[in-house]
Amino acid sequence: MTGLHNTCQDHDETHALVARIGLNELKQRADDDILAEHDYLVREQAELVADGPENPRYGCFLQHRVEMLANEIERRKRLVAFGASPLAKPTISSDLVVRIKGAVDLATVIGRDVEVKPAPKGEWVYCCPVHGDEHASARIYPDGHWFCYGCSVGGDVFDWLRAVRHYEFREAVEYLAAVAGIPLESGSQPKRRVKVG
Repeated sequence: MTGLHNTCQDHDETHALVARIGLNELKQRADDDILAEHDYLVREQAELVADGPENPRYGCFLQHRVEMLANEIERRKRLVAFGASPLAKPTISSDLVVRIKGAVDLATVIGRDVEVKPAPKGEWVYCCPVHGDEHASARIYPDGHWFCYGCSVGGDVFDWLRAVRHYEFREAVEYLAAVAGIPLESGSQPKRRVKVG
């Protein structure tokens, strides 16, 4: 993990972005949603360390997001000591999340919300809807991550749905499972009906 941490020392804006994405939002989410996202991101982080990220800013974003989720999980565990209900177990496995992510094309998912155009090196460019971009300052990378150089927001396909459509992690998983035609595991039925499109 130290390799990622060292590349993040100069990325204060990444830390601010993660905080903006949702310390308050985290407190309102269900235990199973937070635990499922944390398990998935820890797995993603391990793969990034092993492969070396094409986009170091995504590695920083991922590291900070994992830390924030871990802190929220610890906060909830402390509340259990004061009589709160025990944390619920994640109902969506990280294996299923990885399978769903691998079954969808990021450019196609983003292309449902904005116009994407091909760029060199197998990349795609588009105008970022997060900050009302007019000059295609956002890129989709072949490794399955996106990043906007105008507002420093980025991530994977789940982060796109959270940033642009304001989905919770579980809602993003359910939506992409429907897009990919992958049934959710028994015991992890959708909390609400998912409309594809």
